[in-house]
Amino acid sequence: MTLQQIKSRIRTSLDLWKNEGYKLMPEDLLEHIANQAQTEVRVDLRDVIEQHNSNFVADTRSYSLPEDFLLDHQLWVDADTTTNFQGYLMERRSYPELVEIGKRYDTTPDTNRPLRYTIRSDGIFEIDPISSSTKRFDLWYVPIPSLMTTDNAQPDFKDVYHEIVFIKAKQMVAAEIPGRVNMSLLMDRKYAEMLQKYRPLALEKESRMIRVRATSVND
Repeated sequence: MTLQQIKSRIRTSLDLWKNEGYKLMPEDLLEHIANQAQTEVRVDLRDVIEQHNSNFVADTRSYSLPEDFLLDHQLWVDADTTTNFQGYLMERRSYPELVEIGKRYDTTPDTNRPLRYTIRSDGIFEIDPISSSTKRFDLWYVPIPSLMTTDNAQPDFKDVYHEIVFIKAKQMVAAEIPGRVNMSLLMDRKYAEMLQKYRPLALEKESRMIRVRATSVND
């Protein structure tokens, strides 16, 4: 399904071919909503999980996220065969909770094995405690879908998921048009049903990609 087909189907089903329809939903706005819809589908469906690996270095708290980062999935501190360190899953915390309460007013950095992380809104993630040495990490994340910028572009999903993107886009467009509230609610229910149907397929793929290891430094 192309972007042009998505727009045409929306205009037909919501009766937006008339001049008034183009005024309510101009071409550039319709394209913007279609791209926004596929981003929301990516968050809800999580059909793609990417891997980014780098290193924590000593005495450094902040690290850059991948440019196409949308949502974090898992953050692992990886194995170090020289120290017989098997790796573990880090815990996601909100920014205020990143540093333990008892250490927030201590000006001496706590350097040890990183246990917690938080995602900032500026493309940075922070860890605590700060690593006392170089350690590899693996960030598994949901990537931002590629924008559809031409009419022949397709959603950044496998073909089987294109209809979900269309339904989400139609729901979002209907929500913006006076008198289309019932259609928006109908599409919202249909979208939830389609997610329930197709999410297991995405989870099956995800389970093949994500490794299973000890979940704490004590396991």
